[in-house]
Amino acid sequence: MDPGLQNEISRCVKIYKTIAATPSPSGAKIIPAVCDDALCIHTLWSSQDFVEFQKNKFSRDFVIEKESFKVLSSGIPSDVGSILLHGFSKSGRKRAVLTEKKSPEKKTYLEIWNGSKKEAAFDMSERKEHGNITDNDPFKCFEWSSDEKFILYAAEEKQPKSVSYFADTSQAKDETDNIIKGEEFVYREEWGEACVGSHHTVLCILEIETGLVQVLPTSKIGSDFSFGQARWGPNDETVIFIGWKEFPYRLGVWACRNRRSALYAINLESKDIECLTPDDNICVRSPRFSPNLDTLIYLENSGGGPHFKGAKLRKYDWKTKNNSTVVDLVENATGDEFPGIYVDYLPSRCWSEDGKYVYFSTIWRSRVAILCVDIENGKLQKVQVDEQFGSSVVLDVHYNMLVAELSAPNIDPCLVIGRIDAKNRAVIAWNYLDSHAPVIHSDIKWNIKRLTPTVPNEKYSDLDYEIIVISPTEMQNKCPLIIMPHGGPHSCFPAGFLSRRIGFVKLGYVLCIVNYRGSVGFGENNLNSLPGNIGTQDVADVQDFYKAAVLLNPVIDVSNMTGITDIPDWNWVEGGFGDDFDLSTVVKPDHLKAMWEKSPISHLENVRAPTLLLLGKKDLRVPMSQGIKYYQLLKARKVPVRVYQYDDNHQLLKTPHDGDHFMQAALWFYKHSS
Repeated sequence: MDPGLQNEISRCVKIYKTIAATPSPSGAKIIPAVCDDALCIHTLWSSQDFVEFQKNKFSRDFVIEKESFKVLSSGIPSDVGSILLHGFSKSGRKRAVLTEKKSPEKKTYLEIWNGSKKEAAFDMSERKEHGNITDNDPFKCFEWSSDEKFILYAAEEKQPKSVSYFADTSQAKDETDNIIKGEEFVYREEWGEACVGSHHTVLCILEIETGLVQVLPTSKIGSDFSFGQARWGPNDETVIFIGWKEFPYRLGVWACRNRRSALYAINLESKDIECLTPDDNICVRSPRFSPNLDTLIYLENSGGGPHFKGAKLRKYDWKTKNNSTVVDLVENATGDEFPGIYVDYLPSRCWSEDGKYVYFSTIWRSRVAILCVDIENGKLQKVQVDEQFGSSVVLDVHYNMLVAELSAPNIDPCLVIGRIDAKNRAVIAWNYLDSHAPVIHSDIKWNIKRLTPTVPNEKYSDLDYEIIVISPTEMQNKCPLIIMPHGGPHSCFPAGFLSRRIGFVKLGYVLCIVNYRGSVGFGENNLNSLPGNIGTQDVADVQDFYKAAVLLNPVIDVSNMTGITDIPDWNWVEGGFGDDFDLSTVVKPDHLKAMWEKSPISHLENVRAPTLLLLGKKDLRVPMSQGIKYYQLLKARKVPVRVYQYDDNHQLLKTPHDGDHFMQAALWFYKHSS
């Protein structure tokens, strides 16, 4: 092997192993400590381990003084890799944990802990009431009742055991065995990418004392809904939850905040069900009760259309049963004006103690900012965070305190806690939980540049967009440049710690991350300018000279993907045919022609750059056949091309795949830029 290549391989391995080992927070909860003048911050983290080739998941408990926030103990990391779901009771004294044991056989257990004592445990692997407990978005929930006697969760509906028509069932254990013949090969729809095995979710309540499970009766709503994101209502007399429409057939729900759904409430005694959001063409998520349970807030946006878009913050008055809008959509955001709410979910706890304000994070142009919203008048303020950080994410709000994750392209993720100031609620004095300054990569610098398009949009002519330039602090006279637009296309790369990307900067590249027109966080006009203009506007916002290209699960032919993706409405909307995709529509030749013209494959004759394709075999969003076809065509045209395929889905997040696709990309650029 060439000595130069061998040195580059060693350098890439060393850099990426170091970066991938950087812990990233995934959750935090403020709970009581043993003494009254202290608090415990229970935190969850993850990192990549390239020795065992798996993701490390661990918890760490910080004990702090309640008044000064002085860290008394930072705890020892504890492995939580087997935990699927967990939840603390209202008092914070008890904890419910759903764990998965894989040896000697795969089993799932629900455990109830009180301090260091395991008070109860239940085998949830083969329940007669339901199938597997759901631990994936958007359905998952795991909630204690206020009296700490019940656990509310979502699970797959119990399916009868199916056997061959030729099977002998005369030896069934008893007459109650639910066995049907001839259904073992029947097709059952799933909810698509990242939701394989999720068919039809139901809501369940476990009584801790007896172990009995009740499946909530939702037949009054209909049989073709999946349910989740459930919460206990006032006095534990009701349960509120979301129902997603399964008809006429299921579309992918992962990363799709446009699936038609509604918010419901069921009275646990009478079993009466009320729809709290009667509009038939909306998507709702993140129901959150105020501390006194008289106000329910949630996020709402229109159904259909782009998969990620701005959301309204809505509230439901539990007494008057009236819905109203607290924060509306923002059509056009000029300069640094508030662009609207762009967030997947609200924090599980987001209310101030007096029930007047909520705190959450949102994409604000190329940053993630913390908002404080007055629920009565809708007035909002941006909570102050040091400008050195590009991303600030609220993880928990309790006792008028906030725990947040802060990061930047050159700053490792760190946790801070602060107290809400009653006089100025947007000013919070942040304190680091680790009691020292965050880890700053002095060899990296970054800035955000605002650009004016060279080709204006005919309908929305006053739009701009932004790029995040991340570069070595000490630059050579001539550094290679990597242009990196995000996918989606309605997404955003905010200026947080991008562990998958920073490695390239450590290798000496300048990284230009493009949040082109159509990205989220810039207002609805900016977002709506892209459908119908994919392949032109987003490309026009990116430079057109390249020595090499690396494509991760790319869309190559929009027309061809229509019949094989889990989100065929995406092809329709981004192809420019409107927000309302009729699932009974037969796509016609003129539609396919327009989609093809907006596809990368229509520019095939202009491709000269050596191209590396990184593909997931289990990708349901952009099936691997897209990339393979591109590979075949480029190879036939004698364009240097190579493919790596992974036993993974769209994101390629499994540790061995995450590391390998970084290495392959880095070495591809090294080969073709030298």
